[in-house]
Amino acid sequence: MKRFLTLTTIISLFALCVSAQRFNPAINKDSLLQTIFKKLGTEDRIKEFKSHYNSADEKTKEFLLFMGSLPSSSRKELIANIDSNYTKIQNQIDTYKKLVPKGYLVYIEFQPDNNVISTQPSVDMRIQYYNADNFNSLETDQQWNMGYDSAELKRMCSRLNWTDETLKDD
Repeated sequence: MKRFLTLTTIISLFALCVSAQRFNPAINKDSLLQTIFKKLGTEDRIKEFKSHYNSADEKTKEFLLFMGSLPSSSRKELIANIDSNYTKIQNQIDTYKKLVPKGYLVYIEFQPDNNVISTQPSVDMRIQYYNADNFNSLETDQQWNMGYDSAELKRMCSRLNWTDETLKDD
């Protein structure tokens, strides 16, 4: 029951976030479903997924297909990736620290295009900063799914004294 409530909550949040997106009609849902079953592995997990899937409305089925199609890695794969790319990761962290102005906290995520729900590449950004009049007041400016050439992304980058090139540089 607890898992079902969690799943229902996630589905509701996802529906709010991607209401503008649509499931790609060129995707074969049955093939995608079979691929998800292979990823799930055990019969119990497949049975639970089928139960949720078969009792869902069309929008929820599409959500389940989308979530099930997301890439995943094992703990072992994640550790191996960090180990083999440690220097590159550390360089990116150091570069990021230099780019963020003092007194600011910046969350940024680059979203690739998604063929399952037909979305274009985008940027999610949250900037937190201290109000100049009241240093105890942390204010937030955030936008999600901004196109790379959007006015909103340019506005947020300008707040940090970033240019288009700042986002494109490795």
